[in-house]
Amino acid sequence: MLEMARLLKSAGVDVINVSTGQVTKDEDPVYGRMFQAPFADQIRNEVGIPTIVAGNITTLDQANTLVAAGRTDIVAMARPLMNQPHLVLEAAAHYGHKKQFWPPQYHSGKPLAEALAEKANEEMAELRREAKPPNPRDALAIAVARGEVLVGRTEQ
Repeated sequence: MLEMARLLKSAGVDVINVSTGQVTKDEDPVYGRMFQAPFADQIRNEVGIPTIVAGNITTLDQANTLVAAGRTDIVAMARPLMNQPHLVLEAAAHYGHKKQFWPPQYHSGKPLAEALAEKANEEMAELRREAKPPNPRDALAIAVARGEVLVGRTEQ
């Protein structure tokens, strides 16, 4: 795989769309969440050529994580877009990307999509703040104040 990627790079290929397995009926590839990402990661980082990856990448968080972590350059998503045709527009609203092109017939829905995304983002931030565990020192101080932890006492 790596040797083929090196040959493609030396031949002037700009980017490799990494897809593995399922080319003969006797293959039994390991299939799971983001299953082709390790191959794209290896080619990108060992051969030094940009990669495109697909393969059971179903959420925007997965796609963004793969790109942000330097495991691939482009994520191709087929089924998520077929099942949710407005995924890109919703993502633009979620991430506050105002420059995203919206087809003219959807312009009237853009303000609502942005408002709903902003509200959802605020609610998620609040949930995260409320669910954040206390600092261990603060938790210990609270437990000591309640008498749940004995401090400085040794058993004799």
